[in-house]
Amino acid sequence: MGSSQSRFVLLSRRALLKGLGVAATAGAVGACSGGRDSQVFVSSSAIAAVTEPTEASPGASESAAPVANGAPIPASAKMTISFTFAVGGDQGGGPARNPYVAVWIEDTGEEMVSTLAVWHLQQNERWLHELKRWYTVSGGYEVNTGPTRVAGEYTVIWDGTGREGGKVPAGRYFVCIEAAREHGPYELIREPVTIGTTAVTKDLLPSGELTKASLSYAV
Repeated sequence: MGSSQSRFVLLSRRALLKGLGVAATAGAVGACSGGRDSQVFVSSSAIAAVTEPTEASPGASESAAPVANGAPIPASAKMTISFTFAVGGDQGGGPARNPYVAVWIEDTGEEMVSTLAVWHLQQNERWLHELKRWYTVSGGYEVNTGPTRVAGEYTVIWDGTGREGGKVPAGRYFVCIEAAREHGPYELIREPVTIGTTAVTKDLLPSGELTKASLSYAV
């Protein structure tokens, strides 16, 4: 990549110098049948802060909900996010490339709460900026990373803990799933969910090649 340093490298070094740390754990259980993959990732990385609600992105189906009251969510709480990626038509012909995918949680101030998964070409962050919203919100900090995946069904799990190790406050958050594919389309799902002491199950509005998505919050 030459002697120049990428924005990701510079940001990462700057974060290290400032004493910022991102702690994340990821576990994976995969199964493949008939060309379809099923993958589970567990993440622990969050900011224990929620601000006033902002407008949801187009297609967000949940109406305005109460903001956090300061009480943390239960110790047993976790959120399971499932989605299906199905490759459509390719631009320019040739075999379809595996997409770059990011899954994360934002607060109502559009600040990063937790990056749950980032799938991209390993040892090469050159195209990470194609994950436009994740790159903007995260600043390009690459955590819970893994290689690209083929089309299939995937599941990502967030345990709801903050950077200091405790559970985040109850309140309104946004679940985000983003995909970008070379010679293919760009997709973004971003929908609100209110978490606290009550279980929540919700279908998320699909977007292009992200043909199906849902979340399940259990306490």
